[in-house]
Amino acid sequence: MRHIEWRVLRRCLVCEFEEEVVEPEGTEEIGPPCSQCHAPTERVDLLERRIAPTERNPHAAALGRL
Repeated sequence: MRHIEWRVLRRCLVCEFEEEVVEPEGTEEIGPPCSQCHAPTERVDLLERRIAPTERNPHAAALGRL
């Protein structure tokens, strides 16, 4: 199974710090906290869309092989 991620540019609503982050598709435009001051951030730009493989649980895989 795979899921879609976006590389986005986010700007803090308080200190105006900007950073590129990777977030899952469906993340709100006003969302995760700023890494500097922990205030809410807004999505400024969508930079890249990518499909990421979902990590498998090794214990579940072992049970499936039994």
